Amino acid sequence: MLLAIVTAVVANNTLQNYKTTNWASGAGTSRYIAYAGIQHAMIKLRNDPTYNGTFEGLVPGREEFKYRVTVKNQRDLLPPPKGSRDQSGGLPFNLAEIPVNCAKIESKVLVNDGKLDTKVERTLSGMIGTAMFKPTNFRNAASARSTILMTDDSKTRAYDFWVYKDIARESASTNSWDGYIVPPGAPGSSATPGASSTPGGYTMVKGTADVTTSQLVQIGDTSKVEGDVTMPAQTTSTTTSTFPDTTTTVNPILGVQNTLAGIFPELAQAMTNVNSQPTKDVNYTGTIKTPVSTASAPVAAPPYDRSEAKLELSDFPSQERKDQYGYKTWDSQTLAPQAYKSITVPSGQTLKLAPGRYYISDDFKVDGEIVVDGSSRGDVIVYVAKSMVVNGRVNFQGDPATMQVYFTDEDRKKDGSGEEILTDKKGAKLAGFSTLTLGPNSKSTMVAQGTNLVASMDKARLLGSVSGDAVWLKNGSAIEYDTNLADRQMAGASPWKLQGVYETVGK
Repeated sequence: MLLAIVTAVVANNTLQNYKTTNWASGAGTSRYIAYAGIQHAMIKLRNDPTYNGTFEGLVPGREEFKYRVTVKNQRDLLPPPKGSRDQSGGLPFNLAEIPVNCAKIESKVLVNDGKLDTKVERTLSGMIGTAMFKPTNFRNAASARSTILMTDDSKTRAYDFWVYKDIARESASTNSWDGYIVPPGAPGSSATPGASSTPGGYTMVKGTADVTTSQLVQIGDTSKVEGDVTMPAQTTSTTTSTFPDTTTTVNPILGVQNTLAGIFPELAQAMTNVNSQPTKDVNYTGTIKTPVSTASAPVAAPPYDRSEAKLELSDFPSQERKDQYGYKTWDSQTLAPQAYKSITVPSGQTLKLAPGRYYISDDFKVDGEIVVDGSSRGDVIVYVAKSMVVNGRVNFQGDPATMQVYFTDEDRKKDGSGEEILTDKKGAKLAGFSTLTLGPNSKSTMVAQGTNLVASMDKARLLGSVSGDAVWLKNGSAIEYDTNLADRQMAGASPWKLQGVYETVGK
């Protein structure tokens, strides 16, 4: 009897240990399965940023497991119209559970405890995460940290580039059937955000060519933004001291001018002749908005080391070949993605860039033409260390998102002997900068971004978007903004960023 009792206790402990070990093994496996479900949801969100719903996925080689994922998406939805009985803010989920522009992802792992034909399922464990939608830095025609200056009949306009092509693009058409988006308030237009323009009629507005800065926007009387202007209120502060008896007046323009004087003195000088407060219907068509304080974007990191950039190229003659019928034909020279010291495309020559990542450690100059190789899938991503100058055409009839230029801010001020100034008088390290210059009659279809970038346009057209420290449009320059950029993630990444993932225990 004693032996039987001992045997029963040992057997029970053995069975319990077996169950515990089996559960731990299954729970450990289920962690990876649950996370696989979350990654599957992230792929669905990348392909469709509005995805909402539940789906299941099988585990190859482990037929007893599967994951069931529920996505609750609260991305960029519009508030209800005035007078509507719906006072929920137009949002499908409680804000305490899911913030705006976020999606809650819940991944449960199900295990079949019975035979395969009985399908007895129970929840083993799971994971819950939050995905935040951060699509791109190109949601505006122009974005600048310090200043945006527009003079001499310069403008920003909005277009749907799925329609805006060929002859319409060459002539900068302002017909709605060519993709031009009529600004809000214009005759026949509608101020419905997010709607699509209707070819042949002025019915709805898909988007606007907005500009935004955290410090200063100046727009001359003959220049205009077809959209909103985001900027802080411009006020002149005055302080008075009784001893000594002094009065100090601080103009908000002066601080920006002093910052730019050592980098781009022409821009700093031009700022003194323009009214710092834009006027409704004269300088912009939308509204004035107050900026939301955000951290500065980090400086772009080049994909190659500077020591790898040794090639200096300045001649790209066409390459002769025979077609399928034996006739001679010529192709543009194609450049492989890698590091280069400098690239200059001469006038009359065309250079083709294959999709991939390029790094130009010094100067990038286009007097001829740059085209994107359309035979391969992917975007051309160019990292420019110091300066880019365009006097010709860049990807003109292409998609602006396929030609992405990021500035790594490696240029520096120089002293009287030509040496780079690395620190100020107090020994503090100075940040580098970069410049983008679009010359007269140049046409560039691309997006450009640099933390300390100074972009200057002189009688030029930029079809896309620009973001930097300062942006200057003069002499009839135009930014023709592609509204499709608002939801287009750049540099090959997903607009959804996963955060706050935690494990749940099944029942």
